[in-house]
Amino acid sequence: MILYMPEDISTGYKANWTGKAFSNIGRDVLATAGSDDFNEMAQNALTTLGTATNMLIPNAGNKAIREAVSKITGESLSQNDVFASTRGVILNPNVELLFNGTDLRNFSLNYKLVPRNTTEAGKIKNIIDAFRRNMLPSFAKSGDMTFSEGTNLANNFIRTPNVCKVTFMRGGVRNPDVPQYKMCAITNVEINYTPDGTYATYGDGTMAAYGLALSFQEMKLIFADEVDKY
Repeated sequence: MILYMPEDISTGYKANWTGKAFSNIGRDVLATAGSDDFNEMAQNALTTLGTATNMLIPNAGNKAIREAVSKITGESLSQNDVFASTRGVILNPNVELLFNGTDLRNFSLNYKLVPRNTTEAGKIKNIIDAFRRNMLPSFAKSGDMTFSEGTNLANNFIRTPNVCKVTFMRGGVRNPDVPQYKMCAITNVEINYTPDGTYATYGDGTMAAYGLALSFQEMKLIFADEVDKY
């Protein structure tokens, strides 16, 4: 299906980073555990934990205080609650920003389709129907889910909608100056039968204009070594 280049071509990339608080012990374990070899990494972590035994006694006392308060009053105290109340200190949070992945890209395309004759009106209707049909699920076929005993479970299932490939072209080749996308799911189709704010039709009842708004979500993540293509 070939459509004209819309006026609202844009894209965005979102990375998720979250602040995480580590105690000094946790920070030291993570700092010294780094190694290409997994066994060596584990040994480094154990070595660092062995050097932190001087923290075991205050932590054990801290735990005993919290459990005693909980049994007597039912109140729940954290480690920092006890340290702050008894020593006027809290554990150093050592907050660091950690990477949690990236989001799949979403984008929308908006078109105004105006038929000039009956032939073009039929093509516009076919375009709209194609997007509506392919974004919706279909009933499972009779052979999709059949157990060895011959029990047909097709009525209990629906087939997932089709996916599509959106490509911005320049002539007969991909346009390298605008964003490109991997396979996409069609997440929303909106048809406006009065895009100019007035109900208007031709003599046969065909609308004088159609507004078509499409939303897509890319199905796979983009990685750094793919930036030149997407």
